[in-house]
Amino acid sequence: IRSAINNLDEAKRLAKEYQLPYMNLDVQLMRNQMIWMYDKNYAAAEEKLDQIEKQIEEANPVLQRTDSVRYRLVMQRALLAANSGNSVNAERLYAKAKTMLEDNRSDLTLIDYHTAVGEFYLNNKKYNLALSELLYGYWQSIENDSGARLAKVNRLLARLFQERRVYDKAIEYLSQAADFYDSYPSSPILADVLEQMGDIYFYQGKFNLALVHYFNVLDHDSTSKNINRIIKIRLSLAATYLQLYNYALAEQYLDRARDLLEYADLPQLEAKAALLQSGLAYHQNDSKDVIVNAKKALDLIEKAPDETGFIKQQSYRLLGLGYEQAGEYQLSLQAYKKYTSLVRLEQKQLNQISEDAFRQQKEFAEQSIHY
Repeated sequence: IRSAINNLDEAKRLAKEYQLPYMNLDVQLMRNQMIWMYDKNYAAAEEKLDQIEKQIEEANPVLQRTDSVRYRLVMQRALLAANSGNSVNAERLYAKAKTMLEDNRSDLTLIDYHTAVGEFYLNNKKYNLALSELLYGYWQSIENDSGARLAKVNRLLARLFQERRVYDKAIEYLSQAADFYDSYPSSPILADVLEQMGDIYFYQGKFNLALVHYFNVLDHDSTSKNINRIIKIRLSLAATYLQLYNYALAEQYLDRARDLLEYADLPQLEAKAALLQSGLAYHQNDSKDVIVNAKKALDLIEKAPDETGFIKQQSYRLLGLGYEQAGEYQLSLQAYKKYTSLVRLEQKQLNQISEDAFRQQKEFAEQSIHY
């Protein structure tokens, strides 16, 4: 990040030296977004955008009519609002940006717009609205032969279908993305795609395919520079070997991950490691270790909430199994009750997503009939 900002500072200096006001504003916008996406200081970012807007207003009439800078300013305001949790304002700003594109003749700008809006809806779990925007980006990218944009949309579509539990479609889109990133073997995005594919194969119970993808990520150049990914992949390998009843290898990868966790502050991955240790202890008939690590996972996940709720849910399941193994049946029953209530809550959320999707489909159908 620091190196990137240094280069942008040099670009800003050159833009001033050679009197390139349009380029100067563009660099300022790029620099601002890079900083706030890194430090999450949304108030300072908003202030900087106000300063850039003031510069546009005070510029000469020719620069004032440059809609592309204004458009990028509005799009960054929308992204900033979305990241700071103000979805209503983000949606309003995206709608404003859309009106600015009405006279736009650039297909690539339109693809980027629909991709950005699709990602916004996806982050807010409005799946049908996201699908509509992303499919536009998908087909337009194919029509314009834009491989990079198509690869990005493929990754977002894969995430959408993964969250909707439609794993075969998710793999289909990820495979298309992998075909593109294979041409850039050192790209860290290739490792992201391979890891996501491994996770989906794991959920599908295709453990050998999951292993192949996890090992490819482990061997990737970018992984050695990212301690978070090294730990995560080793935990994924441990989880996969645990499912394959290969307890020796599961323990080996788990121990390596736990060694590294001592040098990093990653409570969510620590919770996952504790959960895996609990599962391993259950298969080794060590009920005391099962209970201790299941409780540890629950304590850790309170510090770093897991959006999926998977770790909390499975911790209570293993706590129930551990107490049952130890003959503490009353405590086992209490843990199972908490596990069951979390499973019901997850099902309720899935039903809600399906219901919302159905309502959106109904609206789309009515709109189509109207048109």
